[in-house]
Amino acid sequence: MRLYLDTANTQDWVKLLPLGVFYGITTNPLLAQRAGLDYARSDWRGLLAHAKALGAQELHLQAFGDPSTYLKWAREIYDIAHQEEITAVIKIPLVRPAIAQVPDLKALGGKILMTACYDAVQCLTAIALEADYLAPYLRIDIETNGCEVFPEWEGWGAEGGWAVFVGRTGRGG
Repeated sequence: MRLYLDTANTQDWVKLLPLGVFYGITTNPLLAQRAGLDYARSDWRGLLAHAKALGAQELHLQAFGDPSTYLKWAREIYDIAHQEEITAVIKIPLVRPAIAQVPDLKALGGKILMTACYDAVQCLTAIALEADYLAPYLRIDIETNGCEVFPEWEGWGAEGGWAVFVGRTGRGG
C-alpha cells in the first residue's frame, strides 16, 4: 500500500515527507487555495523539484480550468517531471467534459488519476479509461472531519482533509 500526503502546503511537505511514510504528494486547486496559493500560477518545475528533493516518488497534480487546455498543460507537466526525475500523475475529475480528454492524455504515456469518484458508474468509467489511480470520495458528512470518524488519525491531517487512492495492480506498481 502507498500513502500520499494530500496538501499543497509545502511546509507540511517539509515536516511530513521525511517520516518516510508517504510515497508521494497529491494536490489540487482547493488545497492550494486553503494554503493561500494561486494554483494556476504555480511554479510547476519548482514544486516537482521540491517534492523530489524531499523524497517523494510521485506528485499528483489536478488539471484545472477549461478541459480543452488539459492536454497542453499535462504535456508540460510530464516533460518537467521527466527532467526533474519524478513521476507526475495528472488528476482528472470524473465529469463529462474532463473525461472526454482522457484518451488524448493517456496517449501522452504518463499516469492519470481519476478523481471525485462518488459512485459505481464513475468507478467503472475510470476502469474503462484505464486510469492508473482512482480517488473515491468517502461519504463523510461535510461537517465531520476524518479525525472524528477515525480518531487514530488525530494530528496527521494538517488541513483536515483525507484522500483514499486506489491504484491498479499488475502494472509495475
